[in-house]
Amino acid sequence: MRLFNEAHWPKDLAVKLVKGNGKAKLAVFEDPNCGYCQAFDQQTLTQLDNATVYIFLWPFLGEDSVAKAEAILGSDDLAQAFVDWMDDGVLPDGDPTEEGQEILKKIFELAEELGIQGTPAVFTADGHGPYGAMTISQLRHRMIETP
Repeated sequence: MRLFNEAHWPKDLAVKLVKGNGKAKLAVFEDPNCGYCQAFDQQTLTQLDNATVYIFLWPFLGEDSVAKAEAILGSDDLAQAFVDWMDDGVLPDGDPTEEGQEILKKIFELAEELGIQGTPAVFTADGHGPYGAMTISQLRHRMIETP
């Protein structure tokens, strides 16, 4: 497994969510159909202030997950399509594209290289992780202190 700190994040593959001033950074691998991911987004990420979250869509749970990820990546506003689905259950209406399919292929390769086995998989800017779902206080602690 290689170090996966902010300098190594392929940000061009991610859905970028900016909260407040965006100063703190996180990378999170998520499957659109993962209940733990949806709970993490709804209960933790919605409370996060002043952070930029790079979401790497990793639809490993099956074809329906792939279809949703492709629809998110085919949307005009990726961040809004992602939030609409994960937080509100509104299906994305984007069309699959070759570019989106290539992004997913690269994310699958990255997840394998990093040894990720489930979602959510959270990495802090200093490269620590992957961590699973956690509360906002646990996440803030991880973002501030090295384990």
